[in-house]
Amino acid sequence: MATFYDKLIIAVILAGSLIAYGAIGVYSSEVSYDRINVKQGDKQVLEVVLGLKSDGIYPFKFEGGEGKIEVKGNKVRMLPMDKKTCPRSLCSSTGWIDQAYQSIVCLPNRLQVQFEGIEDSKVDIMVF
Repeated sequence: MATFYDKLIIAVILAGSLIAYGAIGVYSSEVSYDRINVKQGDKQVLEVVLGLKSDGIYPFKFEGGEGKIEVKGNKVRMLPMDKKTCPRSLCSSTGWIDQAYQSIVCLPNRLQVQFEGIEDSKVDIMVF
């Protein structure tokens, strides 16, 4: 049978968890970027400045093929490439990203899609 102190410990742990979860939501919801960069290695192949009219599909060429990203609001995703260029299509399976600490990576082509901009995000990394 649970004693008073057992219940107190459980209540404190639950309260602490809710506070931590709320703090993560507050810090991660701030937009701290103003552009999207697509890089192959160290070379930039595309830059999209986010704004009112930035929604759309943006094609880009890179060493080894062509790709496309789709921007909607402050979110971006990689559209599927042909199987010769990206055999497993893991980069397009990543889906939409919308936080500065997130990125889309295509290892066979050394591509990286990431947000950059105004200031560093308050959240450095999240592990699930």
